[in-house]
Amino acid sequence: GQLNSVPRGASLQWVSPLEANHYDEYNDGDFLRALGLGPRIKELTDFWPHNGPCWDALAVLTVGDDSRFRGVVIVEAKSHPREMRSSCCKAIEGNRRKIDSALSATKSWLGVLDGVGWTGDLYQYANRLAHLFFFKNVLGLDAWLANVYFLNDPHSPTGHDRWIEEIQLLKRAAGVPSSIPYVSDLFIEAHAE
Repeated sequence: GQLNSVPRGASLQWVSPLEANHYDEYNDGDFLRALGLGPRIKELTDFWPHNGPCWDALAVLTVGDDSRFRGVVIVEAKSHPREMRSSCCKAIEGNRRKIDSALSATKSWLGVLDGVGWTGDLYQYANRLAHLFFFKNVLGLDAWLANVYFLNDPHSPTGHDRWIEEIQLLKRAAGVPSSIPYVSDLFIEAHAE
């Protein structure tokens, strides 16, 4: 299941970016606090070092009229394919061990061979998957990752077919299945202001 595995009657309460918060995007403990999960920060710091991914959008999923917490949606957005790749080369040794451990656990969860290198130019994609793993397997919460790809951004126009080609190349290089549970690739037409 992907985002279509969201429970019936679910709704999203967007917590970032919000105009009231100057459209701030969050990482580390701040993103857990924004999601109402501040008490779980220690688990995040045990899993991933400081200066982790900065999320383009965050939402809490609720079900029914009583707005009971059901899970989270974490969003990564890209306007052109070059943004899909970056490396982990700046991690200091102590952090590198923590990153390697988290990525190894994520690979195992997804059935990826441990020898596939995720700390080179696949690092950004891999660390987003690792944080999905963190929510589902460390915190034991329902979670979904939405990768949003903007079509035809006026600064670097990329059409749907090119995105599909780049995403397939990325997934093949990462050794992940073409359809990853709890992950959706969404395409939105960009509009110039």
